Amino acid sequence: QVGESPITNQLAKSRQIEHTQNLANYYRDLSNPVPSAKIYLSGFAGRVSMYLIRRPVINIWQTQLKSLTLALVSNGLLVNGRSDFLANVLGERIEIGLIPSPLKDVEVGKQILITRDLPERKDEVYQFAIFDYLKNKLIKPNERTLVVFSNQAQTLEFFEANKSQIEGVEVLSQNVAGNVEILKDKLVGMSSFALLINNSSIPKYLPVVENLDKVIFLTLPFDPPGTLGQVIAKERFKDEFTDYGLPRSTIKFRNYLAQFYFKTKEIWILDSRLANTDWGRTVPQSLSGFQILEV
Repeated sequence: QVGESPITNQLAKSRQIEHTQNLANYYRDLSNPVPSAKIYLSGFAGRVSMYLIRRPVINIWQTQLKSLTLALVSNGLLVNGRSDFLANVLGERIEIGLIPSPLKDVEVGKQILITRDLPERKDEVYQFAIFDYLKNKLIKPNERTLVVFSNQAQTLEFFEANKSQIEGVEVLSQNVAGNVEILKDKLVGMSSFALLINNSSIPKYLPVVENLDKVIFLTLPFDPPGTLGQVIAKERFKDEFTDYGLPRSTIKFRNYLAQFYFKTKEIWILDSRLANTDWGRTVPQSLSGFQILEV
């Protein structure tokens, strides 16, 4: 039963009550599952996630609307100028119409800087090199910086190891920064900070950051291994990565970039694969409206 919350901030209190009520609903559905419900379990990095789907996942584009022709007028839904991903997801009856990018009329100079020389994630020195690069080259005094890590564990490791070693910058992890409802006012009054979040938290923190000097992505925001979407993708696509994972992540990344465009001076991507691999190069080739530089 959801009781009274001791929190005085009304927005934070409403959010806590809503989350608690949702948790209670999930417990109820687990104890009395309906026949149409499906439960997925996945394990990654010592953690187990459970997905409770109360009804079958239905793709309305490939069922109810399959007899229609869908016309898309958007550059942002193409990957490397192609619509293969959309055709796989929505069905073959789609027409693509391109429109001039509104970002072309914006002042020249908004940059995306992609690193070439940092090690890949499978390299045993990857984490040390990435952390050192962040600490000594990118996070600087008198700058307002947002750092987007690959996952929560990596965020916490960097915070614990470096929070007291970066001089002149207040380092805030999403775990200690405070409720998002009050964080925006807190950050407005700070001339210098480094806010550390992870990929899955971007939608939550986008509304509270403004006037940034840098947004730093450690990698493309891929879905974590074992997510529900990937489980379903394995059943529908011949190649889960090239047909689903990469184009989905590219489109999602373009959406984030569009929202960050007027919030930051420059954007960094510390994923050398985007400069050094064939599949990785399709990502910068899909980003219109930006000046792409390799460093």
